[in-house]
Amino acid sequence: FFDVGTLWVGKFGNPVQRNPIYGDLVNDCDAQLEGALIEMEPGQLGPFDSTRLLLGQVVALEQAAGEESTFSMLGLSGVSNMDGQSKFELASTYYFYGDLTPDDSGALLNTRNARTGANFTSDFGVLETVAAYHFDDFVFTGEYIKNFRAAGGVGDTGWVLGGLMKTKKGKFYYQYQVLEQDAVYANFAQDDFLYPTNHASHLVGWKKPLSDAMLFHVWAMASKMDESFGAANE
Repeated sequence: FFDVGTLWVGKFGNPVQRNPIYGDLVNDCDAQLEGALIEMEPGQLGPFDSTRLLLGQVVALEQAAGEESTFSMLGLSGVSNMDGQSKFELASTYYFYGDLTPDDSGALLNTRNARTGANFTSDFGVLETVAAYHFDDFVFTGEYIKNFRAAGGVGDTGWVLGGLMKTKKGKFYYQYQVLEQDAVYANFAQDDFLYPTNHASHLVGWKKPLSDAMLFHVWAMASKMDESFGAANE
C-alpha cells in the first residue's frame, strides 16, 4: 500500500534486520511469527541511502480457551553506502511483551529469566540496536540490548562485539557477548547455545555455503554463567 509498504497477516518469517555474524540473541530467526505486520521502505532518510520500518503485533502464546499473550514490535533500519567497498548498517527494534502468564498460565515460564513465585520478576520491553560496518571482505559489528521494563536489582543489559572475514574457503568469525539475566525474554531468544541469557560467552565459527539451499556451519563456544543467577529467583 502507498507504493512503499507490505502488510503481512497470518504466519510469516521474522523480518527483523539482524547482527550479520549471529543475530538471534533477542528474537530467534527460526520462530515463525503469527499476527500482523506492516513493512515500509520510505527510501533515503538523513545519511541513509535506504531505510525500512517495521510495525507489528504478534502472538506469543495462543490459547484456544483462554486469553492470548502478544508482543508488539517496532523497528527502524538504514543502510549507508559509503563507497564501492564499504557500507554502514544501523538497526533498532523495540519489543514490548504483554502479559506473559495470561489466565495464570505457566506455559511461558522458563528457568532462565528471574522468577518470583509463579510469575516473572520482570516485565519485558527490550530495545535491540545493531551496528555493522562492511569493508571489502571484513565485517565489524556491535550490538546493545536493554530491557527498560526489568525489575530493580535484576540484570537488564546486554552487549556484543564481533568480526567476520570472508575468504574463498568460507566465512570465519568471532563474537563476544554478555547478556544479563533479564536483558532478553528467554523463550523467544536463540536456542542454539547452552544459555539463552545470563552469561558471558566467546563464540568462534566457520560458515561455508555448499549450495544455494545448504550451508555448512561449525562453531564453538566458551560460556560462563553469572554466579548470581540462582539468587535472582525465589
